[in-house]
Amino acid sequence: MSIVSEPEKFMDSYAGSPPVWWNAIDEDGRYYFWNEGQPFGGSRTTTTQVINESDIPKGTTINMVVGISEAPTVGNILFKYNVGAGDQTVNLGNVVTEQTIPVVIPADADRLQFWMENNSGRMYSGTGYVMDGADPVPPEPEFNCECSVDPAGATLASLRSRMMVRLGFAAMKDNPPPGMLDLIDAWINDAQRFLFFKYPALRTRRMFRWTMTPGQRFYGLRANDEDLDCAKVLNPYRRLSWVGIQGPNNEWTPLVDGISPGMYVSLPNVGRPSRFEITTCIEVFPPPDYAYKLWIKGIAEYAPMVDGDDITSLDPDLVFLWALAYGKAHYQQVDKQEIVSQGASMLREMIAGTHGAKRYIPGEDMVPNRTRPGMRDGFLDAFGNPEA
Repeated sequence: MSIVSEPEKFMDSYAGSPPVWWNAIDEDGRYYFWNEGQPFGGSRTTTTQVINESDIPKGTTINMVVGISEAPTVGNILFKYNVGAGDQTVNLGNVVTEQTIPVVIPADADRLQFWMENNSGRMYSGTGYVMDGADPVPPEPEFNCECSVDPAGATLASLRSRMMVRLGFAAMKDNPPPGMLDLIDAWINDAQRFLFFKYPALRTRRMFRWTMTPGQRFYGLRANDEDLDCAKVLNPYRRLSWVGIQGPNNEWTPLVDGISPGMYVSLPNVGRPSRFEITTCIEVFPPPDYAYKLWIKGIAEYAPMVDGDDITSLDPDLVFLWALAYGKAHYQQVDKQEIVSQGASMLREMIAGTHGAKRYIPGEDMVPNRTRPGMRDGFLDAFGNPEA
């Protein structure tokens, strides 16, 4: 939707009708806030433009092309807008100019107002305009789940309490002896860390992104774009599912693992990376000729639970059973083997459940037979037919 090119959607915030000085020039697509040579007094030089709330492109960014086609005789022209968080000002200056203003519209925006002012507070002549350029900017695609905490997770404090009760210290769960909580925290974190790395089928994989710098071959293992990855970093010592780059036209190309020193003969030439290697950092080759996005699908580094309100990364009951097994073994309690069996059984069921709707039935997906090669009075052509 283009909001600027549809003046019928703009209403005078006071009179409820298109403002006097809103003039559409169809030939060049500009919509002027005031006429050239028309004097105004005071700082506010135009009527505020308001878009009906139902037409506001909420949760997007719009590009508003604004400019000056005739310079004012006095002062600077200011472009102002308000999306519900106070007035924002862009000083356009006092010469003929044009620029694109990205305006972020919050999802809960209740208004989209914009107007132009002259900061001199005096009468002047000049022409300011907004061009058709307000189409919403498509949001960047997402390749990971949201960073919000799993509502089914359990806090470290709740697991501590359960551990105290099941280990026979229910009377002291609210006042544990010195060192007891540290011991329980170690069991809980050890259990979750083991499950996290040992069984990637438990949904521990993520997509990690690095924005490349042209000419730069080396990138830090933990220097990925944290805003995309919920402040998580890649664990380079676990199996990587996919490594590749995303180009300017959203083309995705896998990278081959391994860089032979003999390839360095082409340095310092740049190009589209085709290979990578992970040592103490990530190296790509050849050096990129563009700010490609380097993507790696792998397992995140484990973040231990420290504070009582930290949430488990995996199923809390599975983590609890494995941690409880550590505690039962530590205190040599007779039911330790039963707890171990319960934890192992739950783990098997959860891994089996990750197959989802996939079925592995031999012969179900039949591949059509290729044309069988053969000789008949000569060679076969490209279609498997005998050549004349």
